[in-house]
Amino acid sequence: MSGDLPGHERTEARNQRVMRGAGRMKEYITEIKENSDGGITASARVPGTSLLFSGHFPDDPIVPGIAQLGLVSEMLRQSGSARRPRQVRRIRFKRVIRPDEIMWIHIFPPDGACDIRKFKVVVGGKTACSGTMIL
Repeated sequence: MSGDLPGHERTEARNQRVMRGAGRMKEYITEIKENSDGGITASARVPGTSLLFSGHFPDDPIVPGIAQLGLVSEMLRQSGSARRPRQVRRIRFKRVIRPDEIMWIHIFPPDGACDIRKFKVVVGGKTACSGTMIL
């Protein structure tokens, strides 16, 4: 079905499935904890056998950016947020994340409005992704 769509539409359809199914991302998240400052930290790892790498890119697999956002969304859900992300702002992808790399995901405490949450994904001590989710 989705194979009949042009490339950009196929990508958009996959992105929507990932964000709707963010709960499926829980299998990649371990060691989630609430910090004393009200932030949330967890480690995550996407194994090389994951279907997330299907077509992204066969000879040079990387964790798709939409999957990184799905991990952040799932962390918010697991921490008790009843609201799903409506928007992502100021997203920056700074480093490629490979299969099986350990990611540390930090969601900072709300600063003022509780429906705005800044986050960053760190791999090997370096920021791989950062941004703001609007709930």
